[in-house]
Amino acid sequence: MKFYDKIRKWWHSNIWSPQIRAKENPYGSCFSHCTCWMLQNIDPVAFRDYLTPDNVTEMINGEQWVAWTAKNIGKNVAKKYYNRLNELWQVNEAFINHLLAESGNDARVKFTISTDIYNVKNHLKKGPVIVSTAPRYNGRTLGHVMLIVGYDEADNFIIDDPFGDFRDGYKYGHLDGGNDIHATIEEFKNILTNYRIYVL
Repeated sequence: MKFYDKIRKWWHSNIWSPQIRAKENPYGSCFSHCTCWMLQNIDPVAFRDYLTPDNVTEMINGEQWVAWTAKNIGKNVAKKYYNRLNELWQVNEAFINHLLAESGNDARVKFTISTDIYNVKNHLKKGPVIVSTAPRYNGRTLGHVMLIVGYDEADNFIIDDPFGDFRDGYKYGHLDGGNDIHATIEEFKNILTNYRIYVL
């Protein structure tokens, strides 16, 4: 079986799996959730049983990644985002690739800037995609990320949202309500912004 066929087999078998939630700061770590879920969808054999969003937050804010950020992005950035490096796209890209390589997996991900919603569908042919979004909550726009895990027969995106269901403005405050949302392209393109991480 070819490598990407394996990814698709594992990935599609995990689309409807329950989301693993952070115990620490579950409302403030959307990137840690999506990074964790992305790794688990790419390779559940390596990551499903032990990796949690809390692990991601702890590891990515450790001294190894503080040093990496200072060297590769800048000392000022490392200082500004100290203890919240999990909010930076480039750090998440490098962190995901590091864990994939460490586990012996030859998949790799890439951070890109694109506003074309149809590029997302092309990326989904190889695996899940972390996307930046701007949903509304309590009358204000959030800076937020979600994980797109696929699309259904009706051409709706299947989304894992760490905060719940963006379509109702998160008014119910039910975190697990964001598991496997089937959103139309029209619904989703209204909140999609221009950053994403996808499987190469």
